[in-house]
Amino acid sequence: CVRGSLARGDLARCELCTSALTELQIVYQDTETQDLISLLVDGVCDVVPIFDCVNYLEVYLNTVSQSVLQLNVTAQCESLGACESSAGTELRGVDKCVVCAKVADLVINTLKNPTLEAGVEAALNTLCD
Repeated sequence: CVRGSLARGDLARCELCTSALTELQIVYQDTETQDLISLLVDGVCDVVPIFDCVNYLEVYLNTVSQSVLQLNVTAQCESLGACESSAGTELRGVDKCVVCAKVADLVINTLKNPTLEAGVEAALNTLCD
């Protein structure tokens, strides 16, 4: 995070959060993203000895995708402290870099799976060597 790169105040913090999560949803809906995910699944399953690999990854990634697409952006940003709660409780003093890190952690944790992570790394190492 670069401090001072956004206008100060709650509105900038809230806009950053909602924009980031909305963009994540848009990316997940994109046909090119879905094609890339399919290629990634094929690449991972070519090198990782997981029983019923393609089916396993497709089910897992579909669950992640549905979670992202069904995410209530406003509620999630409120729970992260980036936006004023609809109940009227304003969370002041939250550093936008902390919010940025929390949003990044949310995305990473949503997509993180030790088996998948190792498989992706192995596939990329194989493809990039």
